[in-house]
Amino acid sequence: MTERTMTLPAAPPIATQEALHAVIERDLAQLDRSLREQVETLTPAQRRTVPGTGGWHVDAVCEHLCLGNELY
Repeated sequence: MTERTMTLPAAPPIATQEALHAVIERDLAQLDRSLREQVETLTPAQRRTVPGTGGWHVDAVCEHLCLGNELY
């Protein structure tokens, strides 16, 4: 898997909490799409391979991110 970086556009100062919330939701949706695109290239075995001691497999990281986004 090749490493990809994602650059978010610079945002102007945000005046209200509602505007901030909208920006965060937009950025999270963009990051979710990017993660999905990258994970779709992996086989199920690759997604469940635990790297080294104490590492998380890709499916566990994705589940953690989904739960965090839902709670946020």
